Amino acid sequence: MKEIIDLIINSLDKIALILAFVLLIQSNRRIDALEEKIRQMECISDLDNIARELNDRK
Repeated sequence: MKEIIDLIINSLDKIALILAFVLLIQSNRRIDALEEKIRQMECISDLDNIARELNDRK
């Protein structure tokens, strides 16, 4: 009986590690997506600044 309980606990530990790894990967993907959005916003801001400068020169 103890061997079965140990096997179940060992299996649950492995499942928990796999789930933690999956959550870490998802978290990293979300961070990457947020970083990309920030880069896009910075590019838009840069373009707005360039447009403003061009309008000021006219």
